[in-house]
Amino acid sequence: FRLLLPEGFPAHPHRGFETVTYVLRGGLVHRDSLGVKKSYGAPRGSEGSGEDSAVQWMTAGRGLNHEEMWRTGEALESSDQELFQIWVNLPKAHKFAPPRMQMLGSATESSSAAGTEVRELGPVPSVSPSQGVTVRIVAGEASGVTSPVETYSDLAILHVTISPGCSWTWPRPAGWSCLVYMRRGEALLGRPEATVLPVHHTATVERSSENDEVVLGVDSSADCDADLLILAGAPLQEPVAMGANIVMNARWELDEARRDIAQGLFGPSWDHEKDDAEWMKTVKKHWDALSLTPGD
Repeated sequence: FRLLLPEGFPAHPHRGFETVTYVLRGGLVHRDSLGVKKSYGAPRGSEGSGEDSAVQWMTAGRGLNHEEMWRTGEALESSDQELFQIWVNLPKAHKFAPPRMQMLGSATESSSAAGTEVRELGPVPSVSPSQGVTVRIVAGEASGVTSPVETYSDLAILHVTISPGCSWTWPRPAGWSCLVYMRRGEALLGRPEATVLPVHHTATVERSSENDEVVLGVDSSADCDADLLILAGAPLQEPVAMGANIVMNARWELDEARRDIAQGLFGPSWDHEKDDAEWMKTVKKHWDALSLTPGD
């Protein structure tokens, strides 16, 4: 017998940014107010190395409602979940971009109620630039390998694994912000005087006006690999106004978003217990009543 609570995250709105969900173990089932369903995640029994990971890169853009419910599988299947959800701000010029979805790894798709762009991009790219080092490129580029994910600003999301006694250097572009999060083990960050980054800690790498190197290594006496994320990008240099699940540039835009939600312009909401037929019926009925196609 297995009891999993809560079931996930029922329908809620987003506007003005992108959600990047990087699943290492377990999975999620996405349904949205535009009529798209995606079930994605790592295969049953995955150890979470990232080798069989999955990514949903969802551009909320001008707005939608979506739910994210745990993909629980069969009764005897493990319900362990491990994932990162990273919010990527959209530049002001693209806050109202059409919603779209880019998928890496294993996923299935239902029919869409409208022409929402859903791109299947294959597995998460990876490279082994030197002995004992593996880099998975969710976004951006590393060691000559580029992710197929299209972004609205210059950025990189890298999942790096380094064995004891090994090191790797990533050439960070000039002016980029950079965070390093230690998922497992610990690493040495920087040179000549390296800083120890323990497990579950985050380091902010000082911004530089020149091309700079992010130097990572693991002591040869370590008893496990270092497993970490690099989150880096060019600053947008724009004001940020955030309210709940809306990220804009000014407070009045948050008020506008709330009005649009109330008028149904993000689409309908629904009970997460509805089956797919009832959910799709709700979506179509809502947009038909507004004499709009989803996302207009």
